[in-house]
Amino acid sequence: MTTSVGRVLRVAVLGAGRMGAAVAAQYGRAGHSVVITTSAKTSAEHALARVRDAGADGTAGQWHLRWAAKTEEACQDADVVIESLPEDLEFKREQLARAQRAAPDALLGTNTSSLTVSDIARGLADPAMLAGTHHLNPPGLFRVMELVPGERTSPVVLDRFAEILADLGLNPVRLRRDAPGFVVNRLQFALLREAAELVDSGVAAPEDVDRLVAEGLAPRWTAAGPLATALLGGGELFDALAEQLYPTLSRRDTLESSVVKQQPDTDTVERMRRTRQERLDRVMRTASTGESGRSRERERP
Repeated sequence: MTTSVGRVLRVAVLGAGRMGAAVAAQYGRAGHSVVITTSAKTSAEHALARVRDAGADGTAGQWHLRWAAKTEEACQDADVVIESLPEDLEFKREQLARAQRAAPDALLGTNTSSLTVSDIARGLADPAMLAGTHHLNPPGLFRVMELVPGERTSPVVLDRFAEILADLGLNPVRLRRDAPGFVVNRLQFALLREAAELVDSGVAAPEDVDRLVAEGLAPRWTAAGPLATALLGGGELFDALAEQLYPTLSRRDTLESSVVKQQPDTDTVERMRRTRQERLDRVMRTASTGESGRSRERERP
């Protein structure tokens, strides 16, 4: 069997949590041979079931998928290694170093959310082989993702990852340089900081802040991102607004907020989950409709 990248790749995925399982499922669905390895606390059966569940499209029985007890076993002869482990710098360095010793020529990808690729790469004998491959959460919903160079990442590695990820049906956005949190999480946490401040200072209730983002900012940013919105709204206007607002924005450096740390009752949690799922379903239907429309356009003579 061959794929659009030329052949079946041997892919090792380190970690089978929600993100790791989803990444393994994406490679398995594309026809690649996937080996997963997890912590000793996770059984092989549970890890494999989690990956198959992440596929959720009825094709999992056809995948080339197996489990390995150790990192070295999982990575032996691997073409690609994807790390999706807890946000522990030393642990990531250790596991990726073991992976590189087992497969010196393999492309290495880290799915870190907050650490830099450059910091993680300092634990490697050949840091040129490591790139950031940051998938957005929830997995399976977003095609867009971040492809991030470290200080010493080879351009060839980035080019190859871009080709492989596109073959998975993903849309990697190649960043110009490394930064903690990359782009998505830096923007997300800037907004989260201000949202928590608005609630803690009594400006608005938590559910109202969420509603204004979900039903106001989010749809607007779907049509045009924040920079395009500012440009289209008039640079001079936004500059004047920034002059008034920037000095008043939160400068807290921890998320010490009652609204985030509170333990809501079961009914509240269930209501929030239902609301989120309904909105995600709408997004997925919209995306599906858009893809179908584009397909019809391509077919039109």
